[in-house]
Formats: sequence, structure tokens, C-alpha cells
Amino acid sequence: MRPSASKLWIGGNYENKEPKGREGLDTNIEGADLATARKIVILAHGFGTDKHERGAFDAISEKILEQIPNATVVRFSYTGFGESEGDQKTKTLETMAEDLADVADYVNAKNSGAEIIIGGYSLGNHIVCKYLAENSFRQDKVILMNLPECAFKDRMQKFFVDRGLVEVQDDGVWAMKRADGSISYVGPEFWESVGHTDQQIANLRKIVETFDTYLLRATDDHVVDWKASEEEIKDLPFKEKIYLRGNHNYSKPEDMAAFTEAFVKIIGS
Repeated sequence: MRPSASKLWIGGNYENKEPKGREGLDTNIEGADLATARKIVILAHGFGTDKHERGAFDAISEKILEQIPNATVVRFSYTGFGESEGDQKTKTLETMAEDLADVADYVNAKNSGAEIIIGGYSLGNHIVCKYLAENSFRQDKVILMNLPECAFKDRMQKFFVDRGLVEVQDDGVWAMKRADGSISYVGPEFWESVGHTDQQIANLRKIVETFDTYLLRATDDHVVDWKASEEEIKDLPFKEKIYLRGNHNYSKPEDMAAFTEAFVKIIGS
């Protein structure tokens, strides 16, 4: 049984009231009333997906609301993705971090006393780290799921090119075919925004050294170079690193079950 959910727009059409001048974010708020919840989990999805994260965020939300009393899960699609407003090919790491800021500001305005947990998935990890490194926001835990290496730009481009999964358009936009048949549109500004490896490493280090930060890692990840990522983070003081069987999307039911159970265990600790 799916948890009860309310759907609203944050940003451009703030709770269906007057526009704030930014594109609206399609957002789900599930579980306990946001204003009175004792635990609030904010989830930031990865590259080219949406607030469902190919089913992983659906499973996480359901498991949290089954096992954690008085909890609320907030998940959203970045502008340009899913049903949110905006043109995908104009989006960058910066615009995605701004989207997360809109959601975090909304949560903080509604509830200033709850325990806050922020989780990122794949590219969403770098978005979470960028946002937290550049903003003052109260949260109690950070959960990084299937963290890519910080120097992922060249490998990511090569992955799509070598497999014949990309068409570079006249305006420099990459039309990239995904495993599920969907197309992700990536503009030159996106590639520029993710090319600052040293800054991404600095952001990650700041987050892990500042907050209780947990790592959940699939050991058969076919999307990110997780061994290169492990080399980058080997000296960082994570609260805990948890290694799980499964591919990047935990496509086997038993792997997804173990992943969501590990996530919920962190939330309840």
C-alpha cells in the first residue's frame, strides 16, 4: 500500500499561489504532516531521472513510512526533468542545486524542529554536496547513495559515445539514449558545470567532515566507476560505509529490499 501523498509545486508556482519567478518543481510530500513531522527525509535524484529514481525513491519512501513513525518524505524532480517546468537542455549542476535549495527552504519554513536527513542518488550526491557546501542549512544526517567519482565527466561522455547512444545536435546539445529508452538532453553548460573536479572533491570533503555522512554503495555498479570513487574518498571520515550487492539501480527485488532496509536503518538510528 502506497503512503498518502500530497503533490505541490515549489518554486515557480509556490503552492499554487503567485509565481516567484522560478520554474516550478513537481514535488511529492508523503507520510506525516510536514509541519508536525519528527523526521523529514529529502531525496535528490540522479542524472536524467526524476522524483521516482527508477523506483528506488518509491521503495525508500514506502519502507520509511512503514517503519519510521511520524516521518515525512519529500522528493522532487529538478526543473527540466519529470513533470517539473523548464527545458532540460539548459540545466546544470548549479540549477539543480538551486532546485534543492527551493525545496530545503520550503521544508525549513514549514518545520524548524524536525530531524532532517538529506539523501542523494548518483549525480544527486554531487548536487547535495554542492548545496550543503555553499549554504547554511540545518540537517542531522547526509546519505550518499551510489556516489560517482568526482572526475566523472570524461568517463560519462565516453560511456555514451562508445556505445553509440548519443547524437550531438547542431547547437551542441547531446541527445543521450538511456537504458529504458528515454532520451536525456544535455547542453554544453551542463558539461562545463560538472567539469570542476577539484571543487567537487572539496565539496564532498567539507560535507563528510562537517556532518554525519553515510555511504550506501552497490558493488556491481555498471554506471559509476565506484572503485575510482573509493580511491577519492578513502581518507574521508564517513560515519559509516555500507556495501550492498546489486547494480546501480538495484534491479533485482532482493537487492532493492536490502538497499531500502539499509537506508531505513540509518534513518532510525
